[in-house]
Amino acid sequence: GLYRFTEDDPKASKALNIAVDGSVACMPQGAGELGRQMRVMILKLYDEFLSADGRSVDYGGIEKSHLFSEYLELAQRLTRVDLRVPHREKLSFYINIYNALVIHKTIIEGEPSSDWQRFKFFTKPGYIIAGHAYSLNDLENGLIRTNKPPPLSSSPQFKMKDPRRVFALKQLDPRVHFALVCGAQSCPAIKIYSSDNLSEALTEATQAFFEGDGIVLDEEKGEVSVTRICKWYKSDFGNDDLDVVSWISSFLVGEKSEKCKRMLNGKPKVKYQEYIWTHNRMA
Repeated sequence: GLYRFTEDDPKASKALNIAVDGSVACMPQGAGELGRQMRVMILKLYDEFLSADGRSVDYGGIEKSHLFSEYLELAQRLTRVDLRVPHREKLSFYINIYNALVIHKTIIEGEPSSDWQRFKFFTKPGYIIAGHAYSLNDLENGLIRTNKPPPLSSSPQFKMKDPRRVFALKQLDPRVHFALVCGAQSCPAIKIYSSDNLSEALTEATQAFFEGDGIVLDEEKGEVSVTRICKWYKSDFGNDDLDVVSWISSFLVGEKSEKCKRMLNGKPKVKYQEYIWTHNRMA
């Protein structure tokens, strides 16, 4: 049957995955099954339109491609997805949907170039999932970060009576911060995640991010400079700056790992890098 949203949820009419007439004709699907179909489709798009290092995207190419119209058909099925699946299945599903929504929004709305545009990009409805509208912030803070407050806020993303609270994950995995890609140059590389090897893949993504300049160690000055992601979400990593560095150090390997451990013994000065919001559009 047809499933209608727009009458009871005015926000829903702005979502990118509902048909023009506000209805979706599809049978409900489990998040495991739909997640797998979307993974295959997103993987095809990434293979064709992502740079080899996963750090830049050919948005124009995606928009014109027949794969994108096939992706849209699948995205419409999210409206009726059944989210009653185990934690790993749900987490990989949410990460993949978040990263795909960033690309979808960029294609439709263009990349945000000012703070105000960025605010709207993350807070305006993106997809209807299981009958409720979600912005990128709702997906990240509400669902993935176990309904913790977003940066610079002290109240949870979903308020007490919000029906979306039941879909939030129950345990927070800080490694997700290095899997979620918001479309800026300071973001991690884009990958696709599967519940089968989720933990290994999240560890790999985290290691790769900090092998690069996610953390920069200056032993002579006793200074550590860390990605701003860890400042915004500090409470996900620990109580203070040294907890952050200590958490990162467990993902470092070889000489960098040794150096970080030595520096932690001497209580280094921790600074946070500026975030480079320049877009990851392919040149």
